[in-house]
Amino acid sequence: MSRSSLSSIPPSPPASERKDPRLLTPTTNAIPFVSVKHVRYYSTLHTVAVAVLFLLQFRALVADPYRIMLWDLCLLILLQSAYCVACLPATGTWANTTTHSSGNEAAGSGSGKLNKGSWVGSMRKRPAGLGRSGAASGGWKGKATPTIIALALAMLLPPIPLTVLAHVLGAPLYPIALILNTAVLSLHVSLLTCMPLFYSHGVSGPAWRDIIAAWLPFDEPGVWGGSVGCFVGGWLGAIPIALDWDRDWQAWPITVLVGCYGGWAAGKTLLGPIFLKGRRIDMSVGAEHEAIASHPDANTADKKSR
Repeated sequence: MSRSSLSSIPPSPPASERKDPRLLTPTTNAIPFVSVKHVRYYSTLHTVAVAVLFLLQFRALVADPYRIMLWDLCLLILLQSAYCVACLPATGTWANTTTHSSGNEAAGSGSGKLNKGSWVGSMRKRPAGLGRSGAASGGWKGKATPTIIALALAMLLPPIPLTVLAHVLGAPLYPIALILNTAVLSLHVSLLTCMPLFYSHGVSGPAWRDIIAAWLPFDEPGVWGGSVGCFVGGWLGAIPIALDWDRDWQAWPITVLVGCYGGWAAGKTLLGPIFLKGRRIDMSVGAEHEAIASHPDANTADKKSR
């Protein structure tokens, strides 16, 4: 490389002056618990109840996956609805957006894979103009409508893309009966992951942008931790299907469903409440890529010198 080419490379600015490499900045707060006595105990009881009821029907699931999955779906609807009403704030009754949404202040320091920033939503910051109706929305009657809407959205919107994603990742298309199993599997995943998110975030554009980008902060109720755990567990649950063991429980989609429930229970119990509360998954570009993006002419000069 000649001296002239070296002189054409601009010096790197100080790290404090570099722009954040993110194209988007997460602005959504974590979901808090409602201000109800013993709410944490019920949240734990809900997780245990869902896992135990699923395990109790495992043998029947192996014998008749489609029928048992439909039956479990009915139980899951009841349990998830009760959990949303008892433990989570309904959309519009809490401040789900950060007050500062620029730079690293809302997204974290950028030094690790998990960033900690402004994460907790406030139950006191309710939208102006709610008055008595806003206060009443915290009651059982006021939570019925958000629960029904969240259930309808979770049953109608996510299952279709989740089914397509499952087939793209290798879910069987033949025989046709297995496609129905995949569709019911998608309903289970949607109820476990998306129903609480619809209940607390509604259809907020910024919130769902952060959800799709995996930028939600891990919350104390374990909603986001359970969602992450469900998808990771389902992905790991597909591994036993390829093993040459010829066991009945290796049929599609039994092991994937077990992985989804196991990952959901583990994530809901551990990720948010214990280990990662208030932290976000960091999807930012590394420092090396950031420097290249800041000075694209440096690579051009280097190539010309060669």
